[in-house]
Amino acid sequence: MNREEFQRLIDDRPVVIRMNDGREYYIAAGQNVMVGDFNAGFLVNVDGVKRNAIVSFTNIASITCGAAPNG
Repeated sequence: MNREEFQRLIDDRPVVIRMNDGREYYIAAGQNVMVGDFNAGFLVNVDGVKRNAIVSFTNIASITCGAAPNG
């Protein structure tokens, strides 16, 4: 996956990003995502606390578009 493909998949719709180690991140539609050449950064909710997540494109297993958050 490259920067352009990632940006196209997350534009203006909710997505769930699944990493190759089993972690999942829900990104709401319109949420700010900072996209670099080889990684992306965004805020995630961990037990009610906003945390920064930075993911490498090489470690993304799948992106599900139009997804709802788990739990």
